[in-house]
Amino acid sequence: MERVFQPAEDFRIGRVISRLLDVLIANPGVVTQLAVVLMSPMLALGLFTLFLPEVAGMDALNQMLSGAEGRYAVTAILKVLAYVMASYLLLASVTQLVVAHFGGERPNFMSCLSVARRSFFPLMLIGILHLLGSLLGIILLLVPGLILMCMWIVVVPARAIENTGIIESFSRSRSLTKDHRGAVFLLILMYLTFALGTALAVRPLMGVSILRPQLGQITIAFTVMEWLEHVVAYTLAATLWACLYYELRLVKEGIGAQQMAAAFD
Repeated sequence: MERVFQPAEDFRIGRVISRLLDVLIANPGVVTQLAVVLMSPMLALGLFTLFLPEVAGMDALNQMLSGAEGRYAVTAILKVLAYVMASYLLLASVTQLVVAHFGGERPNFMSCLSVARRSFFPLMLIGILHLLGSLLGIILLLVPGLILMCMWIVVVPARAIENTGIIESFSRSRSLTKDHRGAVFLLILMYLTFALGTALAVRPLMGVSILRPQLGQITIAFTVMEWLEHVVAYTLAATLWACLYYELRLVKEGIGAQQMAAAFD
């Protein structure tokens, strides 16, 4: 039997958060496996910078070493790609988990991971375009950047579940978020406030400065703990945006989890 919340005409933030908690409580093992595996490149790059700063061209604070401009540029690009790969592949996988969960299925690691694997290159291109577009909007003027952020918030779930093309995925996200971008912005703001507050609370427990750690404080333990902090934050964000996608489709189109899952049949 399909597990869905009572459909409603209006988009409700509380219902999105309720679904978020439901998914995380019901699937802690699968969610953790996906997050750890897909975010492992970020940990590898952090340790690489820590142990081999001369090769990386930057120190543990991401500051360029003298005379290492080329190596610094390569490492910086790799870190951006690792960020894109981790966040977008995790979001795609968790979206499949959310759809399976509310469709009454029991999500497993391989079935969720297969969605990210199948769309790896399109998701990477979508991620880069999404990042560049949002950054350009923020640089030119803050408001357009925020609008694009809200407009494109479910571009990855749309690609993962509906198998849309790259440009079509952006159009699909724009269509789904239309008339609900104020609520989407509030949801983003709530998440950022929670994530920032948690980070500021955890930093003193890690023995580092709240705003910016000093170079001598960057140890293996700190690198691993900071990575775990990112794992939690990225996982929470991925689950939240996946539940947001589910809510938008249910409210705007009356499409439940079983119909969404039909795309994989």
